[in-house]
Amino acid sequence: MESGRTVHIHPVVIASIVDAYERRDKDSERVIGTLLGTFGKGIIEVTNCFGVPHLESETDVQMDFEFGKNMSQLERKVNSAQRIVGWYATGNEITEHFKLIHQDYYMQSVNTNVLFLLVDTSLTVGDKLGLKAYLSRPLGIPGGSRGIVFVPLEVEIEFYGAERCAVEMMASAIDPKSNFQPELGDDMLHLVQLSKHLITMLEQVISYVEDVLSGKRPADPNIGRAIAQLIFSIPKLDPAQLESLINSSYKDLLMITYLTNLIRTHLKLLNLAQ
Repeated sequence: MESGRTVHIHPVVIASIVDAYERRDKDSERVIGTLLGTFGKGIIEVTNCFGVPHLESETDVQMDFEFGKNMSQLERKVNSAQRIVGWYATGNEITEHFKLIHQDYYMQSVNTNVLFLLVDTSLTVGDKLGLKAYLSRPLGIPGGSRGIVFVPLEVEIEFYGAERCAVEMMASAIDPKSNFQPELGDDMLHLVQLSKHLITMLEQVISYVEDVLSGKRPADPNIGRAIAQLIFSIPKLDPAQLESLINSSYKDLLMITYLTNLIRTHLKLLNLAQ
């Protein structure tokens, strides 16, 4: 396993792949698609994906690369921060077709350091969905034929707050006798909880600084640097500018709420008319 690299996969990616696999054509053995996300320091974060049509036989595989190109351009318009970080395929082993796709398309048109995610939907290992991530490394001798070898990476499931709640609700449905009912909550409640947690942490930092200044505890240079970085990271906004930003966001929220209620009312009227 290659050290220093970790793959963070969000649940929506896994759900999209499984959904595509369940909806595949009856003649298709697997599904193949493109992974979207970001490259970070030592971390490849996969946040979205889309399937790419393909035809596969025992001797050859053909992919609709033009479709993949158009889809990636549309995704960039929706979220410019996302980029192609790799591709996925379902199956329980790496085939020669995978190496062809990896080398002939993704490595040449996207990135030589592209990620490959193998998703085992057969549930052959303990009724769990198998996730294996790889990076390719060149293999061969100088002046001779060259190929690639797939090096495994560590895989972790990464959650946003809303994703975790959704996954917990789906997991609770597996056991009908479970009384666990996660609460969705609203954004304002979540904001209040975060604010209380932030106040608690600030009180701990202030208490530490006061103890150091009074000589009750020795100073730790690492903690001091961390506090300094935290202070310097705070945006320098004057009160008037900060209030303007808050009011602007609040107006946007009110407009969204108004439009949501308007659409809900319109749908009810349509249902009554039918």
